Amino acid sequence: MKGMSKRYPDHDAAFVLLNTPFMFKALFSIISIALTERQKKKFHVVGSSDDEEVRELLAKLVKEKDLPIPYGGDRR
Repeated sequence: MKGMSKRYPDHDAAFVLLNTPFMFKALFSIISIALTERQKKKFHVVGSSDDEEVRELLAKLVKEKDLPIPYGGDRR
């Protein structure tokens, strides 16, 4: 595996799965068993974008100028 990681570097900083239904969260928890800790830290499976905690997470992960207005940013 060590040799493969050199050939296939991991470039993505984070994946935010927004407005996910409960069933998807349950399915992802099963799938995440096969992921490494480093990979798991990159995924953020969150609920409604109306939730204040979700908006705070989005503000930490995405620059305000790049975040669409419905999610608390400035981008049109």
